[in-house]
Amino acid sequence: MVLAGNNYRAEAADMVQSIKEYTVYKEPMGRYFDTPKALYSWFDYRIPSQVAAIEALQSVAPNDVQTVNEMKQWLLQSKRTQAWNTPINSVNAVYAFFGGDCSSLAANKPMAVLKLNGQKLDMPKATAGLGYVKISKSGSRMKTLSVEKPAEGTSWGAVYAQFEQPTADVADAAEGMSVVREVLKNGKKISTDGATLAVGDRIKVRITIKAERDYDFVQLVDRRAACLEPLGQLSGYNGAYYCAPKDNTTNYYFDRLSKGKHVVETEYYVDRKGVYQTGTCTVQCAYSPEFAARTKAIVLSVR
Repeated sequence: MVLAGNNYRAEAADMVQSIKEYTVYKEPMGRYFDTPKALYSWFDYRIPSQVAAIEALQSVAPNDVQTVNEMKQWLLQSKRTQAWNTPINSVNAVYAFFGGDCSSLAANKPMAVLKLNGQKLDMPKATAGLGYVKISKSGSRMKTLSVEKPAEGTSWGAVYAQFEQPTADVADAAEGMSVVREVLKNGKKISTDGATLAVGDRIKVRITIKAERDYDFVQLVDRRAACLEPLGQLSGYNGAYYCAPKDNTTNYYFDRLSKGKHVVETEYYVDRKGVYQTGTCTVQCAYSPEFAARTKAIVLSVR
């Protein structure tokens, strides 16, 4: 922007082209910097880097509307899973997104049309300024949900299905993140399909989380078998997470979970004989609950 303001248009165009080459585009995330060269901090996230790039593109290459819109899409997607407790950066992001044009916030725009099994759902009044709408339906014959969006602009939504099912029938699932649970004895992975253990064994449960993006406020719940007693009985911080053992679960809480692979390990004693089934192991972003994953129950046999 400084170069362009001093009539060095060619040099400014080269810099903007270099900025674009450092970005990647992925659906539905948009265009962003997937590199450590783009400044990131626990306080600012990567907002300043993205906002500065958008402002540079709008100033030097105003005709490149597609790239700017793709970068704005990433800002929205990031806010979807991050708290942004930084007022200045939040204001800068809003300014970069609207660019002085707030017409997309007009209240007279037609709302989306939701149809359940082909029948139109009555839409309640949207939250002022946010456009947030929530609808709850119950029943046993809900098969198809369709959404029609007549207005322009960016929108998103989520569908949450809640139902009862035997624990043994619950299958693995993943959306935006994945979770894998393993049981180890003496450092070696054991089979979790009726694995045989002995009273007094000391085992380790390893939970591996893979996050496709950065998240704030993530909770991990490991529903353990009744024959397992955790070595650590007290709640407290363990590095990047807070661990809280309960009667039948071990809960972990992350203030932030960055994109990539994360491993959580907890040790247990086997304290009684019998055949036991664990519950599921689930991980979920509390800030944006549609992003969650679970792994199925396992069976442990203790002699």
